[in-house]
Amino acid sequence: MHFIISEIVEKTGGRLVRGEQNTIINGVSTDSRTLVAGDLFVAIIGKNFDGHDFVSQAKQNGAIGAVVSKASEISFSVVIEVRDTLVAYGEIANLHRNRFDIPIVAITGSNGKTTTKDMVAGVLGQRCSVFKSEKNFNNRIGIPNRLLQLSAQDEIGVLEIGSNQPGEIKHLSSIVKPNVSVITNIGFSHLEFLGSIEGVFREKISILKHADLAILNADDSYAGGLRRESPAEVVTFGYKNSADVSARNVCIDNHGKPKFHLQFDNQDVEEIHLPCAGAHNISNALAAACVGKWAGLSHREIRIGLENFSPPEMRLQWIELDYFNVINDAYNSNPNSARVALDMLSNTYTKGKRIAVLGDMLELGAQAPQLHFEVGQYIRPNVQALITVGDCSHQISDGLQHKMASIDHCYTADEAADVLRGVVASEDLVLLKGSRDIKLERILSGFL
Repeated sequence: MHFIISEIVEKTGGRLVRGEQNTIINGVSTDSRTLVAGDLFVAIIGKNFDGHDFVSQAKQNGAIGAVVSKASEISFSVVIEVRDTLVAYGEIANLHRNRFDIPIVAITGSNGKTTTKDMVAGVLGQRCSVFKSEKNFNNRIGIPNRLLQLSAQDEIGVLEIGSNQPGEIKHLSSIVKPNVSVITNIGFSHLEFLGSIEGVFREKISILKHADLAILNADDSYAGGLRRESPAEVVTFGYKNSADVSARNVCIDNHGKPKFHLQFDNQDVEEIHLPCAGAHNISNALAAACVGKWAGLSHREIRIGLENFSPPEMRLQWIELDYFNVINDAYNSNPNSARVALDMLSNTYTKGKRIAVLGDMLELGAQAPQLHFEVGQYIRPNVQALITVGDCSHQISDGLQHKMASIDHCYTADEAADVLRGVVASEDLVLLKGSRDIKLERILSGFL
């Protein structure tokens, strides 16, 4: 990766305060610790940090220039001043993306983004060299960071795009310029910032603006609205409603893993055995199959890609401990994904009792009390014990429709571990489900 300073100045609309227009930059980074000689440092300002505080460290590590919004007293040989360094970082990433004529698939949705992204990459990887998002780095820092690593060896890209602020997906899509956009679903996520389910809809649909093809979930209640407003050609997936790519003869084994016949245009093409638990993963797999079909892969390649998929950690991850089993879905939570996790808890066979450990669902705004209450209403009678964790989750127990052997509330995961130790018994099945800040996975450390 190389840039000429004049390119960056023009792309960002910045002002060259110091330095020569023809200076060559070897790389770009927002992390002063990763810079090497010849790099350009972008001093972004975050919620809890200001990159301008690390300019001297960036220089010590070999950076020859900086993009800043406060140019005074910056002693680099190259200094570019811009209005917003985070916006400029995205524009530099877009400059690099435009050098490569490879198709990019972008994925968003309220649930299933990371799993679907990894499934799509696994399918396309049967034939292509795939460039994909790392983990769930899907925001205004993570997306540009990954795009700047695009190279001539990459044949196709798969990127996850997230949002918790209005306009974020529109902004990121303008950087990525996806050829294909996938929307997994529309649900109750980030309501604190997006305002309402209509706000979520508006935010997610903005991913379609630059795409030639929109891949939509026919089983989602907002599919009709998305289709009507899509500026792109639409292909649908689903197994409950009519769809272009669908599943029939669905079976779920005792560990919650699905098997189904994959259909293209109502014609069976392959039998698929998914290695990951949860009926919702049928939808994720069908989305990936849509992308595979668009890319011209054979039916066999699509099947192998799906059956070789390795689920991300803490997403309905099955863990066998010494004397009981755990469904670790502790990465994040919202009302829709909590219901999916509770379905798996209730539908998975166990000789012992079922225990739900449920943490706060964050960023729900004023609707948080009611949405936690409704999750409690959703818990089925075959769940015999409930442990809630955090500041809001106690409202889940208020919604319960049946009696339980035990109900406990804790404020931290460490407290919950102590409570669980007194509740769990041989051959029980425990679900861990909560938002990222609750860190319910810490409960496991006391049992490993």
